Amino acid sequence: MKIETSREEAASMELTRSLNLVMIGSAFVFVAAMVMGIVP
Repeated sequence: MKIETSREEAASMELTRSLNLVMIGSAFVFVAAMVMGIVP
């Protein structure tokens, strides 16, 4: 049971980390597009 719980926690932490990376990446792309004048 403990091994399964820690495995689930690790998976959820990995998911949160990847979600944060995606959000940071999309925000960076959005800012870059605004700076280049692609987004009105």
